[in-house]
Amino acid sequence: MDNCRFLMENRFYVDNLVTSDDNPDEMCRLFALSRERLLRGGFELQSCNSDHVGIRGEMEKHGTLSVHGNNWEKVLGYRYCPLSDALHVTPVNCNPYACTNRQILGETAKVYDPLSVCLPVSLRGRILLSRLWKGGVAWDVLVPPEYLSLWKKLSSDFSELGTISFPRRAFSENGMGELFLFCDASPEAYGFAADTVQGCHSCLVFAKAMVAPLKRKTLPTLELMAVFLAFRCLPTILRSFGRFSPSKIHVATDSQVVLSWLVSGTIVSKNVFARNRLKDIQQISGDLGSALGFVPSFRYIPTAENPADLITRGLTMQTFRTCFQLWCYGPSWLSSGSAPWATQELACLSRRSQEIVRSSQNAAILHGEESRTVLPLEIFSTLSTRLRVTTLVITFINRLRRVEVDGEKLAAILIMKTMQHQVYAEEIEFLFDSSGKTVPGLVRALDLFIVVMD
Repeated sequence: MDNCRFLMENRFYVDNLVTSDDNPDEMCRLFALSRERLLRGGFELQSCNSDHVGIRGEMEKHGTLSVHGNNWEKVLGYRYCPLSDALHVTPVNCNPYACTNRQILGETAKVYDPLSVCLPVSLRGRILLSRLWKGGVAWDVLVPPEYLSLWKKLSSDFSELGTISFPRRAFSENGMGELFLFCDASPEAYGFAADTVQGCHSCLVFAKAMVAPLKRKTLPTLELMAVFLAFRCLPTILRSFGRFSPSKIHVATDSQVVLSWLVSGTIVSKNVFARNRLKDIQQISGDLGSALGFVPSFRYIPTAENPADLITRGLTMQTFRTCFQLWCYGPSWLSSGSAPWATQELACLSRRSQEIVRSSQNAAILHGEESRTVLPLEIFSTLSTRLRVTTLVITFINRLRRVEVDGEKLAAILIMKTMQHQVYAEEIEFLFDSSGKTVPGLVRALDLFIVVMD
């Protein structure tokens, strides 16, 4: 398939064609070729525009250059200014006097921002609606005065969204780079921000957030749901990148509790909902690992440097302008090529989990290989021999990884886990996933639960 055919089959959105390339000559060629092929079928390209002077000249020569008296074009719900190569959210005029749940919902829905470039501000509308529902306010009942005051301030901020400009160019399809997913949660919302990094250039490419469920969840569970949301969206994000394929994917959170869950692959509690979300994350990560040849790495990031914290906090327009650099381009070190991961003590993580985070050797843990025996235990006649040989093997493997560990301690834990899985396989399987299964007698009699030892 040639580039022109690929362009017409994959880059049309109804009757609008949007594409970009680093090579202006190639874009001129594609413009001429696509125009010629469409004319054969009776379709004539109209209202074309570009940020490149030479391409605009070709469009003007063929009479297809957009001429309407404005310096911007409508592009997939945004306003695009070719001269500055920048995007703007389409301005909205919200009614500050909306006074019912239904009216506020209608006014909030006017903000159209599919990439969520203004999410820290626009999410406040959904949070307000969630508060109204929690307060039991019906559709057409006058909302309490304190909510009307919040809506007036929010509607004013919505009306200013169109004044913020975002760079259209986030990365080059022809270059190598990395993808960073910053996750965060608050009692009212959870979400993530995705940034690409190429050389010394970083940029926000997508963000998404959800309002916290009406049925209350703990904050660590919501933090885990933010990571789960990022993983759910990750395949779609990667497909939209075209020829660009990141060499690494980093998933960062400012919750050390959730980070310990992710790197150990286990949640030491009876929180079935959180355990299921962790299993989903492992499944998606494994599928991505098979497709990409690597699995995403889990990282810790301080709250002050986490762009996703701006989402869950909810910002006024004034605060959004002051935090715009962090939101649009990520923390200052992101484009420097040396991310200071885990530079402080991770007090909530075990020693082993800290080593995994710092060394980025978490692929084996993610796929559950930590509990797999290093050597078959049946080949040894005594426990001391098993312990000594297993210690030597674990020490050797971790030296290859350049990780300092207590080999004897890990060997003892590994042997104990292996024996437990052999003797109590049914009970352990039930404790990790109890859905639709009969409770084993030993679990019922002793009220057993899982304890993770690192």
